[in-house]
This record gives sequence, C-alpha cells and structure tokens, in this order.
Amino acid sequence: MLSCRFFYFSYLLLFYKATIEIMLSCRVAVGVSLCRVGLRRCSTQALKIKVHCKGTNGKVHTASYSVGGNLMESIRDDGSSPIDMQGICKGTAECSTCHVYIAEQWYHKVIEGHPVSEHEDDLLDKVPHFEENRSRLACQISLTSDLDGLELSLPKETRDLRWQQVLERAQSSRAAK
Repeated sequence: MLSCRFFYFSYLLLFYKATIEIMLSCRVAVGVSLCRVGLRRCSTQALKIKVHCKGTNGKVHTASYSVGGNLMESIRDDGSSPIDMQGICKGTAECSTCHVYIAEQWYHKVIEGHPVSEHEDDLLDKVPHFEENRSRLACQISLTSDLDGLELSLPKETRDLRWQQVLERAQSSRAAK
C-alpha cells in the first residue's frame, strides 16, 4: 500500500512540475520575465503598448493594450474606452465596421508588419470615406511592440458591407421589374 501511494505522489509531482514548466515557457514567449529560479514565479505583466485613438467626436483616447492582441478586439473590448468599435463580423474582414485611419507617420510601419491582403483591399475599396495610404481594417492588425504609440482615428461613418450588398441586390431586382 505504501509503494502505491509513493508511486502516485511521485507521478503527481512530475505532472505538476511538467505543467509548471510548460506554463512558464509560454509566459516567456510573450515577454514575461522570470523572477526566481526555484519555483520561477513571475511578477511582471505581459508587454503592453499605448494606442492613441481619435474618436468621431475629435477627442483622443489613449489606452494600453497587450502585445499579441488584435487591434479591433482590444479597442472593442476596452470597457474604459469611449471609442465605439463595432467589429460585427468578429475579425473575419467581412463587414468593415472596424475601418480606421492610421496616422500618416504610422501607416508604413503598420504595412511593414501587417501588409494589406487582397481580401482586405477589396473590402476597403467599398468602404465609405476611404483614404489612400490611411484606411485599414483594425481586425487585420496584430499589436506588436513596434506599434507602441500608434495613432489612429475613426471615420465619421462605418457600414456593415455584408448587408449593403444584400440591399443593393434587392434594389437592383426591384429596378429590373
């Protein structure tokens, strides 16, 4: 009976040690430093960057978001932000309700790390108030440390282009009758 308990506790100890090592290696991958060598407890938080977002009312809201997050989700899910980022399609680049203007001095840096895909480019061609070398879909931008201080603004109007296409088809069928 004693040998069974010993085996069981030895197994648990190895399992927990392996689990802790895996968790710590994941934390190191996102930029969290290890403070102690023994149990390796971490006391620092994941890396954060500042994003300055100008709303439709002209006021700038500055917030810190985690590196590795998605720009649209970070702004949309920020409970302290007055910025209304809809993101209706949940980041699939289908609706354009996360259309933003990247500040001119930041646009090329964003393009280097996150080039515009063909799909995003097609969608941007249809958004209201498109601006060349400024318009992007926030759902297609991942937050990286080189985007610390990113400046962007929201357009006065966004539309869910999925429903706009349905409306256009309905109107064209009525006109044909």
